[in-house]
Amino acid sequence: MANYRLQWVLRGHKGPINCVDFTDDGVALASGADDGHVVVWSLADGELSRRLRPKQGPVVSLRWLPSMRTKPDYLLLLGGADGTIQVWRISHNLEYSERLAAHTTLQGSVEDITINDSGSLIVVTGAGRAVIFAVTIDIKCPIKFISSEPPFSQASLPAVMRNGHFFNEDTSVMLTFLDAKEVMAWNVSPWKFLWRHKLQTRIGCSAWNEAARTLLVWNLYDGIDIYHLKDDPTNRLELVRKLRVKVKVNRINLVRFDTSGKVAISGSDNGEVYLWEIKSGQRIQTLTHEKEMYAVQTIACHSPQHAKHWIASAGSDSNDERPCVMIWTTQGNRLPVNCAGVGIQANKEARGNRGGCSTASLMWLLAGLTVISLALYVQWKYQLH
Repeated sequence: MANYRLQWVLRGHKGPINCVDFTDDGVALASGADDGHVVVWSLADGELSRRLRPKQGPVVSLRWLPSMRTKPDYLLLLGGADGTIQVWRISHNLEYSERLAAHTTLQGSVEDITINDSGSLIVVTGAGRAVIFAVTIDIKCPIKFISSEPPFSQASLPAVMRNGHFFNEDTSVMLTFLDAKEVMAWNVSPWKFLWRHKLQTRIGCSAWNEAARTLLVWNLYDGIDIYHLKDDPTNRLELVRKLRVKVKVNRINLVRFDTSGKVAISGSDNGEVYLWEIKSGQRIQTLTHEKEMYAVQTIACHSPQHAKHWIASAGSDSNDERPCVMIWTTQGNRLPVNCAGVGIQANKEARGNRGGCSTASLMWLLAGLTVISLALYVQWKYQLH
C-alpha cells in the first residue's frame, strides 16, 4: 500500500467539524460543522467553492448520492441536530446550489446517514429511531419515505441508534445501538425483523464491508473490534481481532474501511489518524494533525482511480478556534516540509492570506533585498573615497 502524504489543510469553519464526504468522482469534498454551515471544497485546487447555510443547527452528518443517479448535477444529503434531513443540488462545476427538499425525520439529533451502493436506498439513524427512504428520479421530491423502526405510530426507543448498514445485496439493513451494545437486523421489503446480537462493548461507531462481511466497531474503551458475520442460518457476529488504540478521552471516533476493504482507518483523541491492515492487525501508517491532544473524530476516504487515493480527516475539538480538514493523498504535489503544518487556507473569502509559507517567503525576500542594498551602499561609499 502506498503511503499517504499531506496535500492540503482546509479552513472554512468556526466550530467543531462533525462530518466530511467525497463525491464518488473525486471532484469535491463536503464538510459540516457545529457552526451550522456546510462547505463544499474543490479537489482540483483545494479552494472553497460553496458555503451552504441549511439552518438545521449543527450539521452532524452528510452524504453525496452516487453521481450516476444525479447527473448532470450532484445531490447532497444533510442531517442536522434538529432531526431534519435536507437534500441540496450542487452544480457539477460547483458554482450553483439550491435546497430541494427538507424532512423532519427524528425527534432528536440525526446520528448518521447511510446510502446503499446503488444509491437507491437511504437509512437515517438517530434518537431511538431508524428511517428508510427510497431515492427517486423526481427532482422535486428526490427521496420518498418507505418505513421506520419503530413505526412513527409508536414512541421512539429509549436508545441511541448510531449507524445503519445495508447488507445481503441491499435486501437487509443492520442497526447498531450505542449503550445497548446491540446489533439488530431487518429485511427491507417487506419490513421484517431478522436477528439481534449483543456485543461485549458499547458501539461508538461502526463500519461495514459487504464483500468481506466484516463489521468494524469503535468500542469507546480500547480501540476497534473486528467482527465477521457468519454466512449461515445463525447469522452470528464473531469477534476475530482487536486493533488497540490508547483511549484517553471517552469520545466517539469514526472508523472507516478504505476502498479496497483491506485497511481500517480511525481517528483518535491525540491528533492522529491510524491506518491498519485488517488481515494482520498491524498499524501501517500514522497521519498526524497539527496539534497533540486534539480530537480527530471525522474520517472519509475515496479512490476515484486506482492510482490515487484520498483521505480526509477533520478536527472536532471544541477548544479549537480554527478547525481544519486535512486532505491526504497517495499522489500529487507534496507540501514543502516547513509548510506541512500550515498548508493552503483554501477559502475564497480570504484569498489574500495563503498561510505561513507565503509569509515566510516574503520575509526571506525582503531580507535578501536589504542585504543587497547595504552591499551596494558600502561599495558606493568606498568609490567616493
